[in-house]
Amino acid sequence: MFIANTYLNDGLLHFVRNDKHCFEWLRFFRIFALSSLAVAIMISPVMAEAWKPAKAEFKTKDGQVLKAYFQAPKGNKLTLVMLHGLTASKEEWLPLAEAAVKVGYGVFAYDARGHGESSLSKDAHGTPNGFQYFGPPGRGSPWERMIDDLGGAIWFLENQKKINRASVILAGASLGANVALNYASLTRSLKAVILLSPGLDYQKITTEGAIQQVGEIPVLIVASPGDKYAYASSVRLKSLSPRATFWSNVKPGHGVQMFDEDLLARIIQWLNQPK
Repeated sequence: MFIANTYLNDGLLHFVRNDKHCFEWLRFFRIFALSSLAVAIMISPVMAEAWKPAKAEFKTKDGQVLKAYFQAPKGNKLTLVMLHGLTASKEEWLPLAEAAVKVGYGVFAYDARGHGESSLSKDAHGTPNGFQYFGPPGRGSPWERMIDDLGGAIWFLENQKKINRASVILAGASLGANVALNYASLTRSLKAVILLSPGLDYQKITTEGAIQQVGEIPVLIVASPGDKYAYASSVRLKSLSPRATFWSNVKPGHGVQMFDEDLLARIIQWLNQPK
């Protein structure tokens, strides 16, 4: 029987025939392989960081306390500020948060007013429901104040965590995408914006004007063709901002429901590109 054994000698890999000592060789190979794997894991940048956020909170202009998670960036990496969709919470961003911190990005994800831990009320089942009492959307409403709230989050990062706004990337899903885009159009000093399933109008927070006011900020738009309103809205936003990147070859779903390993990897790759 022929068995090809492998051993390391002076940094070179050799192959030899050796029936007599096959069992000794297999034992050596197993030890060598496991040792090499251990070294690879220790030096792999993908394994360098784990998602271990600290709890944080900040106050809005009208005095509401919004709850958040924060994990600082490593070195000169950027920080993602994540805004969830209607009825959701900051936890929906967990897949991207975990992927981002593994390669050194910072993450700040917060519960919008009326949602999650930031909600001032809950229903009979204990589910946060503060947003149900916001009343009609429009100028001056709690819905519109979500844009100001994002400004409060950026102020908190700058003043409490020493994160420069020029190193911040906004990532919004559904309603959060509209909020993120509107804030970006007002400040124009952010690094980039990621929009998952934006709409032309969610709760009277519109986007056609905002997409034309973001200046040179890179914008990534992601929408599934099966999500008809978000997809049609995204096509329109892309037409108004030819510089924006638009992906539609994604898993069916709305907002973070589109996440799978492929999309997460593509987003990280996009983040890594020079901005």
